[in-house]
Amino acid sequence: MGFTQMHSNQAIRVTKNIRQEVTPDGTRLVMTQERHIVSFQSFPYRLIILSYFAKFVLHMTDLIEQIKNKFSESNGFSGFVFTENLNYPMIELPKDRLLETAGILRDEFKMEQLRDVISVDRFTKNDRFECIYNIYSLTNKTRLFLKVRLDSKNPEVESLFPIWQSANWAEREAYDMMGITFLNHPDLRRMYMMEEYEYHPLRKDYPLMGLPGAVTLPKK
Repeated sequence: MGFTQMHSNQAIRVTKNIRQEVTPDGTRLVMTQERHIVSFQSFPYRLIILSYFAKFVLHMTDLIEQIKNKFSESNGFSGFVFTENLNYPMIELPKDRLLETAGILRDEFKMEQLRDVISVDRFTKNDRFECIYNIYSLTNKTRLFLKVRLDSKNPEVESLFPIWQSANWAEREAYDMMGITFLNHPDLRRMYMMEEYEYHPLRKDYPLMGLPGAVTLPKK
């Protein structure tokens, strides 16, 4: 038996039956299918969905509270600020506590995946750059963001490759496009631009039309 979705309120329930038939030519297997339209607007289905959703929200809320308590100032984690980004919790923290925090989230709170590393050029005089880490728990179905701010003249932060190896290429891209150095990265090379290229195209002070003469183009 399986479900094939029609739209948000209905589905087709498919029931497959296999029976054995004896014919003059021998024995054969015959499969039949029965299709029934199931409405999710009916009370039992609505109750099941609402019950599941309520349990999920309560579980996620409880987990986030545990994380907040873990990284509280009373436990020695000063400078940690909890906010929300697109309805997801975010922790802004000092960059020198990033590696330690990531290890705790992976080991104690089962945040098994680093899904993305986002680099931001705020184009401000102080703390110009930001790194935002999108991490996810497959076990708890919970997403969390980590954010660190970096110095304008020398933006650098510890690599999270020792915690999540998926940081490898994401950090290389941020290094190439934004000029952020990830300390102790095993292979910090540019991904798109040539190694000798001096500039970082996603910085806000990079000209929209590119830098004249920065790249030698082949002659026609």
